[in-house]
Amino acid sequence: MSVVKPAASTISKPTVAPADTVSGRYKGLSEDTKARLAFMRFGLGPKPGGRARMGVGPDAAFRACLVELNNPSSAIIDDSDVVVSSSNGNVFPATLENCGRVAANAVPNPKQADLSLEVMNAESQARYVHYLKAEVGFLERLVLFWNNHFSVFNRKARATVGHMERHAIRKNVLGKFSTMLEAVVTHPAMITFLDNDTSFGPTSKNGRQRKLSYNENLAREILELHTLGVVDASGQDTYSQQDVTELAKILTGWHVGSSQSSAPGQFQYVSDSHEGGSFTVLGKNYAQTSGPEQGKAVLRDLAAHPNTARHIATKLIRHFISDTPTTADVNSLTNTFITSGGNLLEVSRALLGLQTAWTQAFTRIKQPYLWQVSITRGLGLTAAQVSQNTWTYDWFGVFLGQRLWWRITPDGWPDDNYFWSTPDAISLRSDFAYMMVKQSYNMTKWPGARPIDLAKDLLSGTLRDAFANEIAAMKDDRYALSLLFSTPQYLRR
Repeated sequence: MSVVKPAASTISKPTVAPADTVSGRYKGLSEDTKARLAFMRFGLGPKPGGRARMGVGPDAAFRACLVELNNPSSAIIDDSDVVVSSSNGNVFPATLENCGRVAANAVPNPKQADLSLEVMNAESQARYVHYLKAEVGFLERLVLFWNNHFSVFNRKARATVGHMERHAIRKNVLGKFSTMLEAVVTHPAMITFLDNDTSFGPTSKNGRQRKLSYNENLAREILELHTLGVVDASGQDTYSQQDVTELAKILTGWHVGSSQSSAPGQFQYVSDSHEGGSFTVLGKNYAQTSGPEQGKAVLRDLAAHPNTARHIATKLIRHFISDTPTTADVNSLTNTFITSGGNLLEVSRALLGLQTAWTQAFTRIKQPYLWQVSITRGLGLTAAQVSQNTWTYDWFGVFLGQRLWWRITPDGWPDDNYFWSTPDAISLRSDFAYMMVKQSYNMTKWPGARPIDLAKDLLSGTLRDAFANEIAAMKDDRYALSLLFSTPQYLRR
């Protein structure tokens, strides 16, 4: 058996000059409107004073988003920033070695399941604290997009799912898509979630001895969800069942170390479990290699495939701009993906530069997790205050139907507006807005601005007079603030 660890991820450096501005009707928008678009469509929601800090010069909001793209290191959450303090006295940083040992039950603990939950809770807390830092939050929104694109359900990979986001996604969010894809697929969280650790070549040494065969889950989702999509631009299938089977055989032996291995809970290429031979995927033959290179070669080709470019371009536009992306926008972003070789920095810049990104009406509703984050930012809470209440926010997410790393199926949370805008969901948001505001009052005794002043700040230049008068007339600050955060102006993006 040979053990192979994924190559270390590197932070991409910006390689292209920023666009000067956006064309077309964008020119006629006020700077306040552009700021609201930046905060609500591309960002995590404004923080108190955020509009003033952005400035009032030409294209200030557009350039504030570009500044974040020029600083990819700001997306990084280090292992040392995620410290697990377990109930049995263990205190350790969330390194792959430590998370892997917990996942593989290699850490002595009579309450092993609790320890894995404590790892995930520490990861979740680190996210909430990190979300407070960015001024706009465009880079964080991109991380959330890719986290959902490569969705993993925490119940099957609780101790490692946070590490996957931090190392496979955050460190590659503005790098090459091929690098991110390989880092995700070789991460123990994804291998465990999609059962590839139980995939054996039927004619391999271990497969024959144990009478086991290959599992198609990972191969199918790589083709259908992570790269090609289901159909191409003409409506034809992008892959066949034979492609799934051949790729599944190539990926046999891509396992996760057991508690007895030299690298518990980490990626292992087990040659004795791999189905040897040459296999054909999408019409191309891949020869047998001595290690996992055969599978990595397939991943590189899938990452560079035109159907992958179109699939990702469509998803990005749907997530950030509209349920119904225009053909022109999809073609433009697809072309950027292809010509740049899957450079996600260039793709993100091109997305930001689409005219519709700034002129499309606010028709999308914020998903619950993003909405909760926007409230913590809007209230001006500190890292210490958020850290004290992360567990409450997580449970709010359960009741609202969206919690971080909580989507059971590998397709991720739907971006379709109808999924999040049911009558019950809207009613729940009003209730939970009040609960979050009340909780903040209990912590801070509300030292911040009056609700009407905060409303004018967060919705600078776009606050309607009728709504402003309604907030100003309310006697209870808690109800006034909950109304602010549940209004369509704050819910839509």
